[in-house]
Amino acid sequence: MKLGEQRLHSYSQAFGFGQMTHFGLTGEVRGTLHPVRAWDGLTITRLPAGYAVNATPMQIHMATSVIASGGILYQPRLVSRVVDANRETILDFNPRQRHRVISQETAEIMADMLVDVVSNQGTARRAIIPGHAIAGKTGTTRKIVDGRYTNQEHIASFSGFFPAHDPRIVITVIVDNARMQGVGFGGLVAAPAFREIAEQVITYLSIPESPRNRRLLATQ
Repeated sequence: MKLGEQRLHSYSQAFGFGQMTHFGLTGEVRGTLHPVRAWDGLTITRLPAGYAVNATPMQIHMATSVIASGGILYQPRLVSRVVDANRETILDFNPRQRHRVISQETAEIMADMLVDVVSNQGTARRAIIPGHAIAGKTGTTRKIVDGRYTNQEHIASFSGFFPAHDPRIVITVIVDNARMQGVGFGGLVAAPAFREIAEQVITYLSIPESPRNRRLLATQ
């Protein structure tokens, strides 16, 4: 509310919502981010909660990556490099910065807040991996059926990165209409999947445990 409609819209655009990511595959859509002139009196309160906006999984992943990368939006890429039979690099696709979204300081503050989400007091406690500081955010949204939001079908998500204060990887899990009784909350169905993937990544990349500090202690 303090940002105001135009600044909230501008930040949403800067994070990549409502725009094509151009990550290299056909069939991509730009999602929906309505211009301010089309907002009603409730949009400014609904947009931050994930309503009045339509985003692709890649856009959500990119937005999380902005915080992980210290406030910079990078162009997504499917291939980092091409190697020959001897594993010598013959073609390298270096990361390409698109623009700065938020300051380094703001990104660090956000990372601290997202570490609190992955704690025993947060919504993503099922994403906790002892010894590793993980930052992330759960999401649970009702699906639109026949033009109206339904209470019967949901999309659950968890997007996070680690180590929280020296990120190596961002993982985004989207679960469409989980098969279970009750609501498939993001912290209930997407966070555990994130944890299982992250545990394998930790082994594959030999990621050491995070330095013990108050943030890490809060997650255990």
